[in-house]
Amino acid sequence: MAVVAALVAFIVLVSGQAVSLYRTLTAEAHGVTPALLERVGQATPLVRVTRVERFHGRQAYLALYGTDRNGVAWVAWVRRDGKGPVLAARVEEGISRARIRALVLAQEPGAQIGRIVSGIDEGRPVWEAAYTDTAGRQHYAYFDFYTGAPLKTYRLLKTAS
Repeated sequence: MAVVAALVAFIVLVSGQAVSLYRTLTAEAHGVTPALLERVGQATPLVRVTRVERFHGRQAYLALYGTDRNGVAWVAWVRRDGKGPVLAARVEEGISRARIRALVLAQEPGAQIGRIVSGIDEGRPVWEAAYTDTAGRQHYAYFDFYTGAPLKTYRLLKTAS
């Protein structure tokens, strides 16, 4: 019985280290440096980062999703160049990614949504939805992070194929 317990403990330890290594490598692949993480930790309640997303607007931002000491889900936005303020919000304060998907599809039935990511535009939290309409044109639609109100949409010219 002791051998089984030791084996289970070893597997849990190795699994935890593998997950930690994966998270570290994933964060590094997105440009999250230890200095940037320290800055986010000082400016926000985040104590654990579980997901990182890139946002390419007027300024390149990283959206760091994670939890505080009480397990409450947060998102923090920081410029990739490390300049400017760190902004943060509880995830529950914003509308969901699924709601943004529904808003895009209501606006453009049949759209093929490529990605939906949060970021900062003109100093405020937004959702950006990148999608292709049924005519093959690419769009970038921006919605208010908190309310889902449409802010603007950029439509790219369709290239000849």
